[in-house]
This record gives sequence, structure tokens and C-alpha cells, in this order.
Amino acid sequence: MRSMQTRSGPMLALLFVAGALLTSATAFANGAKGIVVAVGGDADQVTRQHLATVVEQGLRDRREETRQVSDGATVDALIKCVQKEASKECAAEFMQTTAATRAVVMRVARDGQGKTQTVTLTAWLVAQEGSMLVIDHGVCETCTAAKLDETSQWLLNSLIKEGEARTSKTVIAVHTKPQGASVEIDGRIVGASNLEHGVYSGPHRIVVALNGYESAVRNIDVVAGETKTLDLELTPVAPDGNTAGSGAKITDPPTHSTVGPWITIGAGAAVTATGIVLLVNHDSEPSTGAVYYERRGAPVLGAVTTGLGVAAIGAGVWWLLHDRDRDGASARAPAVHVEPDRVVFVYGGAF
Repeated sequence: MRSMQTRSGPMLALLFVAGALLTSATAFANGAKGIVVAVGGDADQVTRQHLATVVEQGLRDRREETRQVSDGATVDALIKCVQKEASKECAAEFMQTTAATRAVVMRVARDGQGKTQTVTLTAWLVAQEGSMLVIDHGVCETCTAAKLDETSQWLLNSLIKEGEARTSKTVIAVHTKPQGASVEIDGRIVGASNLEHGVYSGPHRIVVALNGYESAVRNIDVVAGETKTLDLELTPVAPDGNTAGSGAKITDPPTHSTVGPWITIGAGAAVTATGIVLLVNHDSEPSTGAVYYERRGAPVLGAVTTGLGVAAIGAGVWWLLHDRDRDGASARAPAVHVEPDRVVFVYGGAF
């Protein structure tokens, strides 16, 4: 009777282990459930437990089933596993044992003491088959308990969103003309166009930039399972920095003043008129009682004066036409005709 009782102890233990293994295997075969949370690293047990609870709550808010791994040795071994370059095999064993769909593994690293300490959180999102879906970091400077909670929540959100983007069929396709533009989605450069990039469902901000072209910015909403395509024709930037093409902002060319040319033309006309007067009146006699002046040099002086006046008029007209052509205006200008006894101005004819 004693020998029967002595033998039954090991047999019961074997049956318990076998039952546990069978339960895990059955759960895995029927479809793993939930996300396992493991927090370790340079932190005491209370901090680890608290951060794990914060992460769990964030997952529950997303309606995810979740549970913690509380055994410190198991968590430390898991962190060493995911830090390896070839970590898939050991991570796959852990995932199979826990029968979970994914695991959130977080490592705490402290630098400093008290209120001046900086805490760096490194997080891994592990897929069911053991591959690393996402690796991300969060830094809490002058870290307090409240700041550490905020950092862990932000890191979890980033991890889950990026994980959804890599595993879902929700895609943003960016096509540009010309191709080769840098594509930034939600603040991260994801490649050069043309490209397709997996994203999570919801709002996204896309910035497309290419040297020599105006940057294009779009805010879009993407439905889960949708492929959202953006076709963008980039607008060249003019050499002066303005944008050419549709919707471009190009400053008006400088307007050149016509005051100078008209003053020159007017002065030339006055000088020409003076020269003509000297030419026409050089033989006339002075009026009675007037002082007589020798006028034998008047014809030469008149011719020279007239020539200078005509030259000034020509210079003023050229100046006016040159400025108008440069402004893109019509080259229509006043015409000047010098006759023996008069000067005729004609405006409106092509010169």
C-alpha cells in the first residue's frame, strides 16, 4: 500500500505537466489569443509591474486581450532573446509556450538618479511566429512617474500603429511626376516615389519633396483594408524662387518709369525749336531802336543746336521704347518730324 502511494506522487506530477502542455498545445492549435506583456531591464520589481499594468491598460483600451509575464527570469531571458539579431527561434518558442498572437516586450534603462534621471524605454512587438514586427524607443528626460507613464503610453501607441501598418493590407500608394521624390508619411521618410507603403487605418499626413520642385502636402484618411492612391504632378520652382505653373505665385516684372525718357524728348524738342528759330530768322533785321547784333554765325549755331535737339529727341524715344519692350509693353511711341519751319509730333503710329 505504501509503495502504491509512493509511486502515485511522480505519476500525478507527470500527469499535471502533460495536462499543462496539452492545454497550451490545444490553445495554440485552436488559434492563439491575446497579447503578452513583458517588462524588464534596469528597474525594480514595483516599476516593472507598474509599467506592465500601464501597457496592459492601453491594450485593453484597444479591446485587446492581454496578460502579463510576471516571472523576472523569464522576462530577462526574453529580453536577451529579442536583442539578438537572430532572435526568431527563441522568440518563437516563447510565443508557442504562451499561446499568444503577439507580445509586447519592454526594456527599461536608467541614467542618473532622482529627478534628473533619464529613462530610455526600448520596446519590441513580436509576431506569433517569433519575428520582430517593430522595434521602437522612447526617452523620458528628467523623468517622473507621470512622465514615465506618458512615455510608455506613447511608445505603445507607436508600436501598435506601426505593427498594424506592417501586417494589414491598408496601403498608401504615392505616384509622382517626375518620379524620385522623397515621401514622408506622418513625419517619417519611407522612401522615394513611386511607392506603396503599409499604414494603419485613420488619418495620415503625406509630404512629398523633390529638389527644384514645390513640396506637396496632403492630409488623407485611409479605411482599413483600403489602398489609397495619390497621383501628384509636382510644380517646378522658377530660378528666382517663385513657383511656375498652375497656382504659381510669380511677382510682376519691375515697372520702369517713363519720366526720364519724356524729359529727354521734351528737352530735345525745345533745343530743336531754338535751333530752327536761329536758322529761319538769321537774315531778319532788328526792330527800330533795338541794338544791332552781328548774326553772321547764326546759321552754324542754329544747325548745331537743331542737330543736338534732334539727337536728344532720338535718345529719349529709344529710351522709352527700350523700357517698354523690357516690360512687355507695346512698342508704340511718339514720332518726331523736323521740318524747316516747324517740328511735328505724331503719337500713336508704330515707330
